[in-house]
Amino acid sequence: MNTNYNSKYDLTFIDSIPYVIGTSFDENNIDLELKHKLDAPRPKIEHYRSYRYSEVFLFGYLFESICYLHFLNDRLFTIDYSIDKKYFEFFKKSINEALPEGKRLKRDPHADYYSLEVYVDPIAISITPGKNDYFRFKLSEAPSLPKIKKAIK
Repeated sequence: MNTNYNSKYDLTFIDSIPYVIGTSFDENNIDLELKHKLDAPRPKIEHYRSYRYSEVFLFGYLFESICYLHFLNDRLFTIDYSIDKKYFEFFKKSINEALPEGKRLKRDPHADYYSLEVYVDPIAISITPGKNDYFRFKLSEAPSLPKIKKAIK
């Protein structure tokens, strides 16, 4: 298990993700392309696309993906993958099988859109169908992004 998450639950299915929530931003990483930036008076929020890893190995399979990294005050806050929508049900089933009873993906009541999410201390795991040919698989420091919403106010 990736010890950076210090969870009481088994999160081994995310061990092969090459990024870890909470790590600091590396400005020398040439594989990141800045897509969006918000500055003062708000906290520093930056969104990058990663070109280093176009594939991710999960649940024993390799998936082509597009990876976006979201930083809040130079700390990695969210890892966001876009993956072909034909794998949505497979991800839903695989994530639920990997987690204990009572910690399964369910609809997020705080989101205005259809998203399945579970908070597995200290991270939130979610999958959201996209409007195009992909779905989003996200790992985040907080469910429904309440920390960002509070920080912006």
